[in-house]
Amino acid sequence: LRQLSAEQEAVVGQQEESRVALEAMSQELEEEQAKHRIDVKELEGMQDSMLKQIGELKEAREGKQQREQAAAEEHLRSEAESLRKTLEAAAEEVESTRQQLEKERRRCEEMEMQLTAERNFNKEQVQALSEQLLQTSESVEELRKELYLQAELKANLELELSTKAA
Repeated sequence: LRQLSAEQEAVVGQQEESRVALEAMSQELEEEQAKHRIDVKELEGMQDSMLKQIGELKEAREGKQQREQAAAEEHLRSEAESLRKTLEAAAEEVESTRQQLEKERRRCEEMEMQLTAERNFNKEQVQALSEQLLQTSESVEELRKELYLQAELKANLELELSTKAA
């Protein structure tokens, strides 16, 4: 019985040691679980922080892209407005030039008509002067003949007078 009691006590002692070891292991396990819980909570907190930072960066990037896009659109609108104004100014200049050219064309046509009238008048004048010149030439020729005849007559008269006086 003693032996049985000793064995029983040994078994109870082993059970007690096992229980103590089990409690120690349980406590270690709980400490490890607590550590892991803390690590998991820290990791979850870091993950949440990172997700928040990613969201903020994404919003910032989208905001930057929107600002850049808005700036680009404004620049394009400004360029388009500048080009529109340039085209309008060019169109006004073209219209002004067209009007000036039309005015000059009419002035040239009027001058051409005036020059044509003057040329016709000058042709008539040249024709009239040519006829007067022809008449004057004929008159000069007749006067030359008459002077020649008068000179002959004078020479004959002088000859007669000199013969009579001699």
